[in-house]
Amino acid sequence: ADQLKATLRHCVDEQSLRDFIGAEEDRLIFFTGKQAIKGVKNLTLENRQHSIVDQVADRVYSLRCRIVHAKEDGGAMKMEMIRK
Repeated sequence: ADQLKATLRHCVDEQSLRDFIGAEEDRLIFFTGKQAIKGVKNLTLENRQHSIVDQVADRVYSLRCRIVHAKEDGGAMKMEMIRK
């Protein structure tokens, strides 16, 4: 997770990411609205204590972990498959 955060911090700046997320209402709702994927946190644009870049990295890492650890039976961690 730390390597992903460092990479994203190097590749994108906070304001550009905020602008991208807020550019379209559907995109804003998808990332900040009601949680659509169990176990994956929404982005909180108002939270200035936790950078939006770090929040995106955490979200990507959570999704990655869900994919890697999910099996039809839930695997050892009993993770559910990601469904919409």
